[in-house]
Order: sequence, then C-alpha cells, then structure tokens
Amino acid sequence: MIRCVAFMMLSLMLGCAFLSADEKPSITGIVQDIATGKGDKVVAGRFLIHGQGDYDKASVKVTDKTVIKIGEGKEAKEGKFSDIKKGSKLMVWFTGPVAESYPVQATAGKIVIVPAAEEKK
Repeated sequence: MIRCVAFMMLSLMLGCAFLSADEKPSITGIVQDIATGKGDKVVAGRFLIHGQGDYDKASVKVTDKTVIKIGEGKEAKEGKFSDIKKGSKLMVWFTGPVAESYPVQATAGKIVIVPAAEEKK
C-alpha cells in the first residue's frame, strides 16, 4: 500500500513537471510598478504588471523560490529580482492560490525577462 501511494505521488509530480514546461504564462506584460522586500529573506519584492494572458493586471509576489530567467531556450541566463525594472517585459507563471481581487494577487513560480532585442522580433 505504501509503495502504491509513493508511486502515485511520484507519477503525479513528474506529470506536473512535464506539463508545466509547455504551459503558457499566466500573464505576459510590462512592469508598471516595483517594490523590493524590506529586509524579508523570503519575499524579494513585488511588482504590478499589465498585459495579457489569463489576467490583464496582476500584483505579483517574488519569493526566494521563484525561478527567474533572462531570455528563453538555450540562450537563457539565470536572473535575479534586481534584474526586473519598471518597463521590463515579463512572462510570469503563477504558483499556488490566486487572490481573485482586481488586480489579482499571486506568487510567481517562474519569471522570464524578455530582453529588449527579443521584443523587437
């Protein structure tokens, strides 16, 4: 019984990992406002983004578990919260619950910063 439960859990986790790789972003847009965490070791900061996707506006929390990349594919580099600036174009995937306020409030699981050169393509 324990083996069966463990196998089901592992299958579910692996399945979710493969699905999330192809999943579209929750929102893609431009950062309108940004605030850094005030000495909080878990929350790096927050930003307000306007764009398109599942939501047109979102207040997004960035934690120490958020994966931040600059660019996509083989050219992607590791990023950090300080790389996100007002006016940056981002693709954001939410993780966990989304507060259905307006704008929605969510935590970023993954952020891709779209470099300016890619925006013009």
